[in-house]
Amino acid sequence: MATTLVDKSMLDRESGATFNRTFAVESLFGGGGLRGVEWLVPWHPVADNPADVASMELQLGRELAANHPLFGLPVRTLARRQDCDDVLFAIEDGTGRVAVVHLTWTGSPPECPPYPWTVVYSSFEAWVAGGMQTDAAEFGV
Repeated sequence: MATTLVDKSMLDRESGATFNRTFAVESLFGGGGLRGVEWLVPWHPVADNPADVASMELQLGRELAANHPLFGLPVRTLARRQDCDDVLFAIEDGTGRVAVVHLTWTGSPPECPPYPWTVVYSSFEAWVAGGMQTDAAEFGV
């Protein structure tokens, strides 16, 4: 997995302070997939933090009801938004799809759709163009 460091200016929405943070730009999908990603604020990768990955995947499993579009599908946590509970998951069923899920962090039995709110993208590239770039523009950094 190739890793490059990229400095990004970030804005703390509550305080209005700007600060720099270094993000890892890493290969996400081995075997001929993406070679590198420039993560745009407010998204940041979490794949290098096994505890975060395990926590988010466990929580997703708790929240999915049998009629949710991700129920029963293998997923891998890729990234999360810094300003809300949106998490990006790779759907590992061979389709190349990814999904943004707004986890509710409920401790109760699975939610009923539309919760947890989910948007499925046909590819990581489709999410970059239609999700991450839009979120970054709205975030205003």
